[in-house]
Amino acid sequence: MAINGVRGSPVDAAPGELEALALTVTPGKDPNCAGSPPPTVSSQSLPPGTMPVHSEITLPYCRGA
Repeated sequence: MAINGVRGSPVDAAPGELEALALTVTPGKDPNCAGSPPPTVSSQSLPPGTMPVHSEITLPYCRGA
Protein backbone atom coordinates (compact mmCIF):
# COMPACT_ATOMS: atom_id res chain seq x y z
CA MET A 1 0.00 0.00 0.00
CA ALA A 2 1.18 3.55 -0.63
CA ILE A 3 1.46 5.94 2.29
CA ASN A 4 1.76 9.72 2.10
CA GLY A 5 4.08 11.91 4.10
CA VAL A 6 2.34 13.45 7.11
CA ARG A 7 5.14 15.70 8.33
CA GLY A 8 3.67 19.08 9.26
CA SER A 9 0.15 17.66 9.64
CA PRO A 10 -1.76 18.15 12.91
CA VAL A 11 -1.00 15.22 15.21
CA ASP A 12 -4.75 14.80 15.85
CA ALA A 13 -5.42 14.11 12.15
CA ALA A 14 -2.34 12.19 10.96
CA PRO A 15 -2.86 8.93 12.91
CA GLY A 16 -6.40 8.48 11.59
CA GLU A 17 -5.23 8.93 8.01
CA LEU A 18 -2.57 6.24 8.45
CA GLU A 19 -4.71 3.88 10.56
CA ALA A 20 -7.25 3.92 7.72
CA LEU A 21 -4.49 2.29 5.65
CA ALA A 22 -4.17 -0.54 8.24
CA LEU A 23 -0.95 0.80 9.76
CA THR A 24 -0.19 0.69 13.49
CA VAL A 25 0.51 4.28 14.52
CA THR A 26 2.39 5.38 17.64
CA PRO A 27 2.53 9.15 18.22
CA GLY A 28 5.15 10.49 20.64
CA LYS A 29 6.44 13.87 21.79
CA ASP A 30 9.57 15.11 20.02
CA PRO A 31 11.85 16.62 22.69
CA ASN A 32 13.83 18.51 20.03
CA CYS A 33 11.09 20.96 19.05
CA ALA A 34 8.65 23.15 20.96
CA GLY A 35 6.33 23.80 18.03
CA SER A 36 3.26 25.97 18.10
CA PRO A 37 -0.44 25.19 18.40
CA PRO A 38 -1.76 22.90 17.09
CA PRO A 39 0.86 20.16 17.69
CA THR A 40 2.25 18.97 14.35
CA VAL A 41 4.08 15.85 13.18
CA SER A 42 7.83 16.58 13.01
CA SER A 43 8.86 13.37 11.20
CA GLN A 44 7.74 9.81 10.54
CA SER A 45 9.57 6.51 11.01
CA LEU A 46 8.53 5.15 7.60
CA PRO A 47 9.18 7.20 4.49
CA PRO A 48 6.36 7.97 2.07
CA GLY A 49 5.98 5.20 -0.45
CA THR A 50 4.87 1.58 -0.61
CA MET A 51 4.78 -0.33 2.68
CA PRO A 52 3.36 -3.71 3.72
CA VAL A 53 -0.12 -3.74 5.30
CA HIS A 54 0.01 -3.66 9.13
CA SER A 55 3.39 -1.92 9.22
CA GLU A 56 4.21 0.07 12.35
CA ILE A 57 4.92 3.78 12.08
CA THR A 58 6.03 6.26 14.76
CA LEU A 59 5.02 9.91 14.50
CA PRO A 60 7.08 12.24 16.69
CA TYR A 61 5.34 15.58 17.08
CA CYS A 62 6.11 19.11 18.22
CA ARG A 63 4.01 19.53 21.33
CA GLY A 64 2.99 23.12 20.80
CA ALA A 65 3.37 26.11 23.07
